[in-house]
Amino acid sequence: MPRGGRRFGRLLVDVRSVSGRTYAAGTAVRLVGSGATVDAWAGGEWVPLRWWEFAEARPSEPVAHAGDGPPPEPEGGPSAGGLERPARRPRS
Repeated sequence: MPRGGRRFGRLLVDVRSVSGRTYAAGTAVRLVGSGATVDAWAGGEWVPLRWWEFAEARPSEPVAHAGDGPPPEPEGGPSAGGLERPARRPRS
């Protein structure tokens, strides 16, 4: 990764920001830093993340903005490279 390059990721789990807002799994974020914890930004809010809460994504994927709802699906639907959430099984 070149110096000063932007890194992007997607949340793997629901994460609460410092302001108290919860961002859903699949939300695109901009990443800063490296190691076991990184800083992430979603909709102008700081979201501190641990290594298991996100996965790096392609820079062409948009970063979510506050109030926008879930990130848009890539062209061609989820199978065209987006993250798919597994179907929930009914509780017995």
